[in-house]
Amino acid sequence: MAAVFDASPDMLLVLNPDGFPVHCNKNSVQHFQCDKSELLNNHLSHLITSSDRPANSRQQILQIIKSGRAVQHLSWTAQRQNNSQFPVDVAFSPLPEGLTVNGQPAQTLVTMRDDTQRLTFEERITRLAHFDSITGLINRNLLEDRARQAIYRAKRLQGKMAFLFLDLDYFKQVNDHFGHLVGDRLLKAVGLRVQSILRDDDTMGRLGGDEFLILVERISYADDAMLIGEKIIHTLAEPFGIDGHRLQISGTIGIALYPDHGHAINTLLDHADKAMYRAKELGRNKLAVFNPAVC
Repeated sequence: MAAVFDASPDMLLVLNPDGFPVHCNKNSVQHFQCDKSELLNNHLSHLITSSDRPANSRQQILQIIKSGRAVQHLSWTAQRQNNSQFPVDVAFSPLPEGLTVNGQPAQTLVTMRDDTQRLTFEERITRLAHFDSITGLINRNLLEDRARQAIYRAKRLQGKMAFLFLDLDYFKQVNDHFGHLVGDRLLKAVGLRVQSILRDDDTMGRLGGDEFLILVERISYADDAMLIGEKIIHTLAEPFGIDGHRLQISGTIGIALYPDHGHAINTLLDHADKAMYRAKELGRNKLAVFNPAVC
Protein backbone atom coordinates (compact mmCIF):
# COMPACT_ATOMS: atom_id res chain seq x y z
CA MET A 1 0.00 0.00 0.00
CA ALA A 2 2.83 2.36 0.87
CA ALA A 3 4.42 1.68 -2.52
CA VAL A 4 1.19 2.60 -4.32
CA PHE A 5 0.89 5.76 -2.21
CA ASP A 6 4.41 6.87 -3.11
CA ALA A 7 4.06 5.88 -6.77
CA SER A 8 1.01 8.10 -7.34
CA PRO A 9 1.55 10.81 -10.00
CA ASP A 10 -0.52 13.14 -7.81
CA MET A 11 0.50 14.90 -4.60
CA LEU A 12 -1.07 13.06 -1.67
CA LEU A 13 -1.37 14.35 1.89
CA VAL A 14 -3.07 12.67 4.83
CA LEU A 15 -4.52 15.19 7.28
CA ASN A 16 -5.42 14.94 10.95
CA PRO A 17 -8.73 16.48 12.14
CA ASP A 18 -7.03 19.87 12.59
CA GLY A 19 -5.80 20.09 9.01
CA PHE A 20 -2.13 19.25 9.64
CA PRO A 21 -0.47 16.66 7.36
CA VAL A 22 0.61 13.48 9.12
CA HIS A 23 1.87 11.74 6.00
CA CYS A 24 2.73 12.65 2.40
CA ASN A 25 4.07 10.95 -0.70
CA LYS A 26 7.28 11.60 -2.63
CA ASN A 27 5.50 13.59 -5.32
CA SER A 28 4.36 16.12 -2.71
CA VAL A 29 7.93 16.63 -1.51
CA GLN A 30 9.15 17.05 -5.09
CA HIS A 31 6.49 19.59 -6.06
CA PHE A 32 6.82 21.68 -2.90
CA GLN A 33 10.62 21.43 -3.12
CA CYS A 34 11.19 20.92 0.59
CA ASP A 35 11.99 18.20 3.11
CA LYS A 36 9.22 15.87 4.20
CA SER A 37 9.53 17.15 7.77
CA GLU A 38 8.98 20.74 6.59
CA LEU A 39 5.86 19.68 4.74
CA LEU A 40 4.44 17.89 7.78
CA ASN A 41 5.09 20.83 10.11
CA ASN A 42 2.79 23.18 8.18
CA HIS A 43 -0.98 23.48 8.31
CA LEU A 44 -2.48 22.71 4.91
CA SER A 45 -3.59 26.36 4.61
CA HIS A 46 0.10 27.33 4.58
CA LEU A 47 0.67 25.04 1.60
CA ILE A 48 -2.41 25.72 -0.50
CA THR A 49 -4.89 28.60 -0.52
CA SER A 50 -8.26 29.16 -2.08
CA SER A 51 -7.89 31.13 -5.31
CA ASP A 52 -11.03 33.20 -4.69
CA ARG A 53 -10.83 33.62 -0.89
CA PRO A 54 -7.22 33.04 0.22
CA ALA A 55 -7.72 34.68 3.64
CA ASN A 56 -10.42 32.13 4.51
CA SER A 57 -8.49 29.06 3.37
CA ARG A 58 -7.90 27.64 6.86
CA GLN A 59 -11.59 27.97 7.72
CA GLN A 60 -12.63 26.36 4.45
CA ILE A 61 -10.27 23.43 4.99
CA LEU A 62 -11.54 22.80 8.53
CA GLN A 63 -15.16 22.99 7.34
CA ILE A 64 -14.50 20.40 4.63
CA ILE A 65 -12.73 18.07 7.08
CA LYS A 66 -15.50 18.43 9.67
CA SER A 67 -18.26 17.80 7.12
CA GLY A 68 -16.86 14.36 6.29
CA ARG A 69 -17.85 14.87 2.65
CA ALA A 70 -15.83 14.28 -0.47
CA VAL A 71 -15.05 17.50 -2.35
CA GLN A 72 -13.46 17.52 -5.80
CA HIS A 73 -12.04 19.89 -8.40
CA LEU A 74 -11.20 22.89 -6.27
CA SER A 75 -8.93 25.30 -8.16
CA TRP A 76 -6.48 26.46 -5.49
CA THR A 77 -2.96 27.86 -5.43
CA ALA A 78 0.01 26.02 -3.94
CA GLN A 79 2.92 27.95 -2.46
CA ARG A 80 6.45 26.73 -1.90
CA GLN A 81 8.72 27.99 0.88
CA ASN A 82 10.57 30.18 -1.64
CA ASN A 83 7.19 31.89 -2.29
CA SER A 84 6.90 30.57 -5.85
CA GLN A 85 3.37 29.43 -6.67
CA PHE A 86 1.65 26.96 -8.97
CA PRO A 87 -2.03 26.14 -9.58
CA VAL A 88 -3.44 22.88 -8.25
CA ASP A 89 -6.65 20.92 -8.69
CA VAL A 90 -7.57 19.75 -5.18
CA ALA A 91 -9.80 16.94 -3.90
CA PHE A 92 -10.68 16.08 -0.29
CA SER A 93 -11.72 12.50 0.55
CA PRO A 94 -12.77 11.33 4.05
CA LEU A 95 -10.84 8.33 5.42
CA PRO A 96 -12.34 5.44 7.42
CA GLU A 97 -13.12 6.34 11.03
CA GLY A 98 -10.49 5.33 13.56
CA LEU A 99 -7.63 5.16 11.03
CA THR A 100 -4.22 6.22 12.31
CA VAL A 101 -0.97 6.99 10.48
CA ASN A 102 2.32 7.27 12.33
CA GLY A 103 0.36 7.09 15.56
CA GLN A 104 -1.82 10.08 14.69
CA PRO A 105 -5.49 10.18 13.68
CA ALA A 106 -5.92 10.25 9.90
CA GLN A 107 -9.10 12.05 8.97
CA THR A 108 -8.84 13.17 5.33
CA LEU A 109 -6.88 12.37 2.19
CA VAL A 110 -5.99 15.40 0.08
CA THR A 111 -5.17 14.76 -3.59
CA MET A 112 -3.54 17.56 -5.55
CA ARG A 113 -2.67 17.71 -9.22
CA ASP A 114 -0.38 20.35 -10.72
CA ASP A 115 -2.70 22.35 -13.01
CA THR A 116 -0.02 24.43 -14.72
CA GLN A 117 -0.06 22.66 -18.08
CA ARG A 118 -3.86 22.59 -18.33
CA LEU A 119 -4.21 26.27 -17.47
CA THR A 120 -1.37 27.22 -19.81
CA PHE A 121 -3.11 25.32 -22.60
CA GLU A 122 -6.44 27.00 -21.82
CA GLU A 123 -4.75 30.41 -21.79
CA ARG A 124 -3.23 29.69 -25.20
CA ILE A 125 -6.62 28.63 -26.57
CA THR A 126 -8.23 31.78 -25.11
CA ARG A 127 -5.51 33.94 -26.63
CA LEU A 128 -5.99 32.31 -30.04
CA ALA A 129 -9.72 32.94 -29.76
CA HIS A 130 -9.42 36.61 -28.80
CA PHE A 131 -6.13 37.95 -30.12
CA ASP A 132 -4.68 38.38 -33.58
CA SER A 133 -1.65 36.13 -34.01
CA ILE A 134 0.21 38.56 -36.31
CA THR A 135 -0.19 41.89 -34.52
CA GLY A 136 -1.00 40.84 -30.96
CA LEU A 137 -4.01 43.16 -31.08
CA ILE A 138 -7.45 41.96 -30.07
CA ASN A 139 -9.27 40.30 -32.96
CA ARG A 140 -12.71 40.90 -34.41
CA ASN A 141 -14.49 38.66 -31.86
CA LEU A 142 -13.15 40.48 -28.82
CA LEU A 143 -13.34 43.83 -30.62
CA GLU A 144 -17.08 43.42 -31.08
CA ASP A 145 -17.45 42.62 -27.40
CA ARG A 146 -15.44 45.74 -26.45
CA ALA A 147 -17.57 47.78 -28.87
CA ARG A 148 -20.73 46.48 -27.20
CA GLN A 149 -19.39 47.57 -23.81
CA ALA A 150 -18.34 50.99 -25.14
CA ILE A 151 -21.80 51.59 -26.62
CA TYR A 152 -23.41 50.57 -23.33
CA ARG A 153 -21.22 53.03 -21.39
CA ALA A 154 -21.97 55.84 -23.82
CA LYS A 155 -25.69 55.11 -23.59
CA ARG A 156 -25.62 55.00 -19.78
CA LEU A 157 -23.74 58.32 -19.62
CA GLN A 158 -25.83 59.81 -22.46
CA GLY A 159 -22.60 60.54 -24.29
CA LYS A 160 -20.91 59.71 -27.58
CA MET A 161 -18.31 57.26 -28.80
CA ALA A 162 -16.79 56.67 -32.22
CA PHE A 163 -15.78 53.87 -34.56
CA LEU A 164 -12.61 54.73 -36.52
CA PHE A 165 -12.21 52.32 -39.45
CA LEU A 166 -8.54 52.38 -40.52
CA ASP A 167 -7.41 50.93 -43.84
CA LEU A 168 -3.74 50.96 -44.85
CA ASP A 169 -2.94 52.51 -48.23
CA TYR A 170 -0.51 50.69 -50.53
CA PHE A 171 -0.19 47.69 -48.21
CA LYS A 172 -0.82 45.25 -51.07
CA GLN A 173 2.19 46.68 -52.92
CA VAL A 174 4.37 46.02 -49.86
CA ASN A 175 3.15 42.42 -49.70
CA ASP A 176 3.63 41.86 -53.41
CA HIS A 177 7.11 43.41 -53.56
CA PHE A 178 8.68 42.35 -50.24
CA GLY A 179 6.67 39.25 -49.33
CA HIS A 180 4.16 38.33 -46.64
CA LEU A 181 6.72 38.06 -43.84
CA VAL A 182 7.66 41.72 -44.23
CA GLY A 183 3.98 42.54 -44.63
CA ASP A 184 3.12 40.80 -41.36
CA ARG A 185 5.88 42.65 -39.53
CA LEU A 186 4.62 45.91 -40.97
CA LEU A 187 1.11 45.17 -39.65
CA LYS A 188 2.55 44.58 -36.19
CA ALA A 189 4.59 47.80 -36.38
CA VAL A 190 1.46 49.72 -37.40
CA GLY A 191 -0.40 48.37 -34.38
CA LEU A 192 2.39 49.33 -31.99
CA ARG A 193 2.80 52.81 -33.46
CA VAL A 194 -0.91 53.67 -33.45
CA GLN A 195 -1.42 52.29 -29.95
CA SER A 196 1.41 54.49 -28.68
CA ILE A 197 -0.56 57.66 -29.49
CA LEU A 198 -4.00 56.50 -28.34
CA ARG A 199 -5.50 57.41 -25.00
CA ASP A 200 -5.81 54.80 -22.24
CA ASP A 201 -9.57 54.49 -22.82
CA ASP A 202 -9.24 53.91 -26.57
CA THR A 203 -9.21 50.36 -27.98
CA MET A 204 -7.52 49.17 -31.15
CA GLY A 205 -8.04 45.82 -32.83
CA ARG A 206 -7.46 44.16 -36.18
CA LEU A 207 -10.51 43.32 -38.26
CA GLY A 208 -8.50 41.35 -40.85
CA GLY A 209 -6.16 41.99 -43.76
CA ASP A 210 -4.94 45.58 -43.54
CA GLU A 211 -8.07 46.83 -41.76
CA PHE A 212 -8.18 47.98 -38.15
CA LEU A 213 -10.84 49.42 -35.87
CA ILE A 214 -10.24 51.97 -33.14
CA LEU A 215 -12.96 52.52 -30.54
CA VAL A 216 -12.85 56.03 -29.15
CA GLU A 217 -14.79 56.80 -25.97
CA ARG A 218 -15.42 59.93 -23.89
CA ILE A 219 -15.96 62.34 -26.76
CA SER A 220 -18.45 65.18 -27.09
CA TYR A 221 -18.23 66.08 -30.78
CA ALA A 222 -17.23 64.61 -34.12
CA ASP A 223 -14.22 66.92 -34.03
CA ASP A 224 -12.87 64.97 -31.02
CA ALA A 225 -12.83 61.75 -33.05
CA MET A 226 -11.42 63.55 -36.07
CA LEU A 227 -8.55 64.92 -34.00
CA ILE A 228 -7.56 61.38 -32.96
CA GLY A 229 -7.96 60.20 -36.55
CA GLU A 230 -5.67 62.99 -37.80
CA LYS A 231 -3.04 61.99 -35.24
CA ILE A 232 -3.18 58.42 -36.53
CA ILE A 233 -2.82 59.53 -40.15
CA HIS A 234 0.09 61.78 -39.21
CA THR A 235 1.97 59.04 -37.33
CA LEU A 236 1.49 56.54 -40.17
CA ALA A 237 3.04 59.00 -42.62
CA GLU A 238 6.44 58.44 -41.03
CA PRO A 239 8.43 55.67 -42.81
CA PHE A 240 8.70 52.21 -41.25
CA GLY A 241 12.00 50.36 -41.06
CA ILE A 242 11.31 46.63 -41.53
CA ASP A 243 14.11 44.11 -42.12
CA GLY A 244 16.37 46.78 -43.59
CA HIS A 245 13.65 48.13 -45.89
CA ARG A 246 12.31 51.69 -45.68
CA LEU A 247 8.57 51.30 -46.18
CA GLN A 248 6.30 54.24 -46.88
CA ILE A 249 2.57 53.73 -46.43
CA SER A 250 -0.35 55.84 -45.29
CA GLY A 251 -3.74 55.33 -43.70
CA THR A 252 -7.29 56.23 -44.62
CA ILE A 253 -9.92 56.49 -41.89
CA GLY A 254 -13.71 56.48 -41.86
CA ILE A 255 -15.57 57.63 -38.74
CA ALA A 256 -19.04 56.75 -37.47
CA LEU A 257 -20.42 58.14 -34.22
CA TYR A 258 -22.76 56.65 -31.66
CA PRO A 259 -25.60 57.61 -31.43
CA ASP A 260 -25.51 60.01 -34.42
CA HIS A 261 -24.90 57.37 -37.09
CA GLY A 262 -26.41 54.30 -35.48
CA HIS A 263 -26.94 52.29 -32.30
CA ALA A 264 -25.96 48.78 -33.36
CA ILE A 265 -22.38 47.52 -33.80
CA ASN A 266 -22.94 46.28 -37.36
CA THR A 267 -24.57 49.55 -38.39
CA LEU A 268 -21.77 51.67 -36.97
CA LEU A 269 -19.10 49.42 -38.48
CA ASP A 270 -20.78 49.53 -41.88
CA HIS A 271 -21.10 53.31 -41.75
CA ALA A 272 -17.47 53.74 -40.69
CA ASP A 273 -16.47 51.45 -43.58
CA LYS A 274 -18.48 53.53 -46.06
CA ALA A 275 -16.92 56.73 -44.71
CA MET A 276 -13.47 55.17 -45.16
CA TYR A 277 -14.18 54.39 -48.82
CA ARG A 278 -15.46 57.93 -49.29
CA ALA A 279 -12.11 59.19 -47.89
CA LYS A 280 -10.25 56.95 -50.36
CA GLU A 281 -12.24 58.47 -53.22
CA LEU A 282 -11.03 61.86 -52.03
CA GLY A 283 -7.40 60.81 -52.49
CA ARG A 284 -6.39 58.44 -49.62
CA ASN A 285 -4.30 59.43 -46.61
CA LYS A 286 -7.42 61.24 -45.42
CA LEU A 287 -10.34 60.80 -43.06
CA ALA A 288 -14.07 61.27 -43.48
CA VAL A 289 -17.03 61.25 -41.13
CA PHE A 290 -20.07 59.27 -42.24
CA ASN A 291 -22.57 61.35 -44.16
CA PRO A 292 -25.59 59.50 -45.54
CA ALA A 293 -25.94 62.07 -48.30
CA VAL A 294 -22.59 61.18 -49.89
CA CYS A 295 -21.55 57.78 -48.48
